Amino acid sequence: MALWSDGTGALYVRKGSLRYLQPTYVGYNSSKFGATHNWEIHDHAQRFEVGGRQTAAIAGQCAVLAWLETTIGYDWLFQRIAELNIYAYKRLKEIPGLTVLTPKAGQSGILTFTITGIDETEVVKRLLEQHIAIRSIPANHSLRVSTGFYNTRAEIDKLADTLCTIR
Repeated sequence: MALWSDGTGALYVRKGSLRYLQPTYVGYNSSKFGATHNWEIHDHAQRFEVGGRQTAAIAGQCAVLAWLETTIGYDWLFQRIAELNIYAYKRLKEIPGLTVLTPKAGQSGILTFTITGIDETEVVKRLLEQHIAIRSIPANHSLRVSTGFYNTRAEIDKLADTLCTIR
């Protein structure tokens, strides 16, 4: 389930911490105007705006955030994500040959793990055949599952049960 358009996102950074971040990419909107030879990026959040704004996508994001706040509620949402992550952590820890890399359950919706003896891309492929979507992390040959507030324990059980059959 995607809560907003592909290619969009949001990052909240405390104003005092902004100076520690450098943009990965810069573009037209990142730079200060008027400097022709000494190109300079903005010293505020606009430095992260690479190109034009997708106004319709931003309007969609605003609608989603308003819906989450008024209908779901952030306290419930964060608690639900943590609960599902803890449940997934416990279920995956039970699987022989699977090593959970995430140090502590319930800190976020992300859970990273490895499975001994099988390539991570093969695991992703086999799970997709069962309509289970997770992603591989090539840098350390691991797998990542993300629990969202919209997931269910039954989906986590299906993931764990399917992982038990993959060898």
